[in-house]
Amino acid sequence: MQLIVVGDRKEVKTQELLERIYARWIPNRLLVHVDPQALPKKLADGNEVVKALIAGGDWTPSVRVCEAGVCGMPIESVEELEKELARV
Repeated sequence: MQLIVVGDRKEVKTQELLERIYARWIPNRLLVHVDPQALPKKLADGNEVVKALIAGGDWTPSVRVCEAGVCGMPIESVEELEKELARV
């Protein structure tokens, strides 16, 4: 499972989403944080999803869950993230 977190690390909502992810054991987890203060530009060169997120410029705290190369819609609430992670 790949998780892409978008949002400023200093924002409370972003911190809450990251805490929920870190609190769970997720086998083979790959976590990417797209923080507007420290954009992963080199990663974006090889990852179309990250490139699109950076180009879009929407820094609303959210998580995208990706599996088999397909990413879902952004999850903005901690409750919805919990539901999604519970299925792992």
